[in-house]
Amino acid sequence: MEAEAGGNRHFSFLQNITLDSQESAGPITSYQWELVAGRYSTTLTNADTAQPEIYLPQDGTYPFKLTVADADGNTDIDYVTLAREALPLHLDRDQSGYINDTFALSPIISR
Repeated sequence: MEAEAGGNRHFSFLQNITLDSQESAGPITSYQWELVAGRYSTTLTNADTAQPEIYLPQDGTYPFKLTVADADGNTDIDYVTLAREALPLHLDRDQSGYINDTFALSPIISR
């Protein structure tokens, strides 16, 4: 039996993400995913399935541990890291920011 949590992934926008352990091998009878570290907490939906869904609430790095078990109680673990980083938003050459930032824009009238 072998746990396979998938490859590390990077995201630059808000979305629900599906973790995927379908490449795990052997007669697996249970799956358990958990966030093992990080500055922010998050909710893992269906953490006891092969493909739980997660939402990354803030920019940052989110390492997860996958534990799989068989009917005899043997276990194996694997880790995957998800990272979220906002895309920069460039308004013009004097202003920049990130998606979800708030800006006060002044109209420029040129003649």
